[in-house]
Amino acid sequence: MKDSKSRVFDKLILLGILLVGIMLRTTGVNWDQGYHLHPDERFLTMVANAERLPSDWLHYFIPSLSQLNPYNVGFPFFVYGTFPLTIAKIIAVIFNRDTYDDFVVLGRVLSAIADSFIILYVYKIVLLWEKKYHLNRRIKLCAAFFYAVSVLPIQLSHFFAVDTFLSLFMITSLYFAMRYYLFSRMRNVVLSALFFGFAVGSKITALFILPLLLFFLLTIKVQKKQWKLFFAIFVLFILVSYASLRIADPKFFASGDFFNPTINSQFIQNLKELSAFSRKDAWYPPAVQWMSKKPILFSLTNIAFFGLGIAYFILACIGMYLSVRKRHYALWVVIFWMLAFFIYQSSRFAATMRYFIFLYPFFAIFAGFGLSYIYQNTILKKIDSVAQQPQKIQAIPLFGKRPVSRHLSYFIIVYVLMWVVVWPVSFMSIYARKHSRVIASEWIGKNIPKTAFLAEEHWDDFVPVNGGYEGTQMPVFDPDTSQKWEAINKTLERADYYVITSNRAYGSIMAVPERYPRASAFYGDLFAGALPFQRIAEFTSYPTLNLGFFKFEFPDDWSEEAFTVYDHPKVIIFKKTRPWIPLN
Repeated sequence: MKDSKSRVFDKLILLGILLVGIMLRTTGVNWDQGYHLHPDERFLTMVANAERLPSDWLHYFIPSLSQLNPYNVGFPFFVYGTFPLTIAKIIAVIFNRDTYDDFVVLGRVLSAIADSFIILYVYKIVLLWEKKYHLNRRIKLCAAFFYAVSVLPIQLSHFFAVDTFLSLFMITSLYFAMRYYLFSRMRNVVLSALFFGFAVGSKITALFILPLLLFFLLTIKVQKKQWKLFFAIFVLFILVSYASLRIADPKFFASGDFFNPTINSQFIQNLKELSAFSRKDAWYPPAVQWMSKKPILFSLTNIAFFGLGIAYFILACIGMYLSVRKRHYALWVVIFWMLAFFIYQSSRFAATMRYFIFLYPFFAIFAGFGLSYIYQNTILKKIDSVAQQPQKIQAIPLFGKRPVSRHLSYFIIVYVLMWVVVWPVSFMSIYARKHSRVIASEWIGKNIPKTAFLAEEHWDDFVPVNGGYEGTQMPVFDPDTSQKWEAINKTLERADYYVITSNRAYGSIMAVPERYPRASAFYGDLFAGALPFQRIAEFTSYPTLNLGFFKFEFPDDWSEEAFTVYDHPKVIIFKKTRPWIPLN
């Protein structure tokens, strides 16, 4: 009876956590006020609007005929999987939302829904290991809560991209692989393979989880030397994964022939082109930011301070230590895989935060372990004396079996969790107000005459976002040649105002003065007030903790560019105060 009540209580708590997670992911879903300020979303929306549902669904499986293939609707460069886009397209058509403005909001909602399902799988994965490793039943709830408040997943849930779909299908595939490891039911192999194919059909980087899947699917058979079953499972997994990938992303293959597994040469060429952009010798503007970043340390810093929050990160590290010390051998493999992937990806030239998105469910799981460890090994020692006083109310604490004061134990847990939620609560403030570029646009409309000429920067969004002003975007990312500076001098000579709509250019260029000596000096002089353009306005949307009686901003300009540049960039406006003198 007690166990039945506990299960009901756990489900009610899980429901509450899930509702919190959904709320965090859908609040402010129209965060850019309909101005399409995320370039990846703009691209995917244009592709989706150009696509058409096939009149004959057999054509969907033939890459050369499918109108759900980006290559056939005017987009010859497409490096994502098409499965998330196909899902969104079908739903958009059904609900009559297949327009440029409606589709992106629908896509964000679907992205949020996908990430919300991960909360459930985090809970279910811990539940799988609960009996085997004699875990306290509260850990799974803590893990679900930690994922619900993870900042990077919350942010990516507000974007219509493939990342949350990728993470969902990967974690679902792993869940069924773990179920097979524990219960040896063949249907779990099929389901793991099915969702693995969907993951690859969302983004090819899903292949990174394959070693972990194969470990949980095949290790038991190796230990028992059941070689026939070993090969049967391996073949079954490959065949089902192949079939599901055929369903999820027919573009991946060269033809519609099921028995021809040849990969589409155009897709391979796209990946090679993408790889060529991410090199130190490339002049591709988005790659400039990575030229100054330190391998491993930069990614670790961004995960700890921005993706999770420092308190959350510490709990996750403690949890991983606990799993190793407690000899949870199967989880050792997960930790080893996490570390191996992190070292590999963070050592590469471009190591943007979203590339690590599928590690976040595991951070949540180990943070749950970490909270348990702190409670059992630190807090209990300090409150032993309280627990032994007969006048105190005795109760079973959140973790462990030692009796302590109920109110004191709950207070301590709340105190720890308070430090965890400070960061997500602060981050959510950016979705509770207008986008900084929209606010800057409104200010420009009120304070700058329509006849003014605006100088801005290429590879960034033009402000004001609603137009109405004449201006030119300068080629600031071009090599520091005389031709580049001739163009910039000509624009600045004509300009009345200079508008910088994010740190995309100066944040990257000033960090590599050896590559951009003249541009770095230019920005230094501009911000120092040594040029004819003087700063007159600045608009930020920093994460803010506002308790009414207390307000604190968290300036995050030092984070990775992509963390701020889409949903809360800094906009700076300079006014020309004297004639422009051409720079040499």
